[in-house]
Amino acid sequence: MFNKRNTSIILILTVLIAFVLWRTNNSKSSLKKIDSSQEIAVENLLKNTKTQCIGRYLIDIPASFRVNRTPSYFVSNTWDADISGVYEYNKTYVATQRMYFPAFIQLIQRREKQLNETITVNSENMPFKKNKFVLTDGLEGVIFERNENESTDDAIRVLEAYFYNNGVAIKLQTQSINDSASRYETERGSDLPRNNVPRDIEKIKSLLARISGRNESEIPTKPGNCIPDAFIAENGIEKENISINLISDEVKNINLMISSDNFIREKNGVLDRVDEIAEIIKQSKGRIERKDSFKRHNLYAEELLVVGLQQSKDEPRYQFDLYINETTTSYENPNLILSLSNEGKPVPTYNKEELIAFWDSITRTIRLRK
Repeated sequence: MFNKRNTSIILILTVLIAFVLWRTNNSKSSLKKIDSSQEIAVENLLKNTKTQCIGRYLIDIPASFRVNRTPSYFVSNTWDADISGVYEYNKTYVATQRMYFPAFIQLIQRREKQLNETITVNSENMPFKKNKFVLTDGLEGVIFERNENESTDDAIRVLEAYFYNNGVAIKLQTQSINDSASRYETERGSDLPRNNVPRDIEKIKSLLARISGRNESEIPTKPGNCIPDAFIAENGIEKENISINLISDEVKNINLMISSDNFIREKNGVLDRVDEIAEIIKQSKGRIERKDSFKRHNLYAEELLVVGLQQSKDEPRYQFDLYINETTTSYENPNLILSLSNEGKPVPTYNKEELIAFWDSITRTIRLRK
């Protein structure tokens, strides 16, 4: 009886110890310890979070964070994503902006007027706007074919598309070629004339047919990429590059930058390069606060947390970077880089310890969207 009881106790203790070790092992990311007041501040910050879909990933962040955009964002050739075929040199750039349909129509009208009034340096390259193609097959919008700029020869063309879906204006832009004019015969030599415009217009239409406007809270269920206010359904072969910059009125003077692509694969991870990076950091008034790796949601991540002083004044500077799938990038498992930075900004709302606790909380929520 005594032996059986002892055996049972030992067995229970063994199981408990094994469980504790397992828990320790699986939460060993060295989360920064903070005092009670700091803990309250971080808990208040994180009490109202939302799931954000970015590229093929999901991340839980405070609801106060929004996409950082200026009023001229949509017309200033600032892009949310670029898409290209596997063997293509030219990319198709994508930008989005939520607006009412009448405003979208006015936007197109203003842009067409601007293109019609643009004068080229060489009169042989006139007109600046070559063509206008109205979208059909249920697509609402237009494609403008124009010169690259006022100075370049018109053999280089730009296709500029505007599309409206679910309350969102979507702008696409790509480069094409049409050197079929007789004045390019000398430059072509023995090469045949090229007019890639019809082919590239069809590519744009094909891409537009896979783009849909969406609300920020909407998490798509089919394969593809989330960009701000929209979703791009995948076609199985494209190179995809997505970037987003988030700011918050509650976490002032901090930027969250997230980028993801499915084609850049580094030979070495950031921790393999850390000695070289550390030397550069020292020269810029900084030091490495923490370097670490961890695995969450079947994703391997490496992180580098740098603290220091601003270049222009002795105020705290933070640069936290997280790398996922950096050396194993593939189509279905794209890489992701998340950065927290206050470079060139005033002192943030939260101090170093609070920002590290905030960082640890959000980075451990990143997962691939199923």
